Amino acid sequence: MHFFNYQLVEDLGRAFSDRAILHTFLDVEATVSSGPLKSMLSLLRSMHVLIILEEDASFLRYGYLSPDNAAGIRKEVTILCSEL
Repeated sequence: MHFFNYQLVEDLGRAFSDRAILHTFLDVEATVSSGPLKSMLSLLRSMHVLIILEEDASFLRYGYLSPDNAAGIRKEVTILCSEL
């Protein structure tokens, strides 16, 4: 039981940090006018979020992501990497 509590706390801490980073991306992106910089920030934001979903096992553990969805995310990350 202690492991589960520790794991849950660790997962929540990571989620809080990831959310803060996402909001920073969104705040900065909102200050940039349309153009190549805004497009690049959008691409990096999308990649950041997808990599979090891909690498964080808690999304699978708690049933928020299916194995099929995880495979789709991997494909999308590959596409975004090629765009970069």
